[in-house]
Amino acid sequence: PLSADTSHWPPQPEVVGCVGVEIHPLLPNGARPPVFRRDPHHPTATTWDRVRHRPLLSNLAVDASHRRQGIASRLVKTCEEEVAKMGFEELLLKVEHSNDVALQLYESLGYEECPGGHMWEDKFVATADGGEWQKTVNVAMRTTLHRG
Repeated sequence: PLSADTSHWPPQPEVVGCVGVEIHPLLPNGARPPVFRRDPHHPTATTWDRVRHRPLLSNLAVDASHRRQGIASRLVKTCEEEVAKMGFEELLLKVEHSNDVALQLYESLGYEECPGGHMWEDKFVATADGGEWQKTVNVAMRTTLHRG
């Protein structure tokens, strides 16, 4: 039977996952350059010869009730396809070193740890009082993209 309640008509697709890609000036190991300077006389100026605008996969999330259905893999693969269309040859990501499930997912998709890719970073953790910054170790990973 039809309902007189039209507040949900037409039916809306359910969002069960999301992911982003950001383009940043990064070193090959996924780290940001230590000094944003192009002064050739500055001690870290040689770092700039390795800095490139690189795509960074970010904020991959799938609703808990929809996990283990291949959604995360499809989201990552779609990002890889789109980034390759933009002309990039690699895709990087960072994942917390303690997130074994995510590390296994990325490894199963062909991502490898970047040499020197373990780095201390700050993350914001929401709390009942608002939130706080905490130190965490992230692992940078990368994959080579294949243009289709």
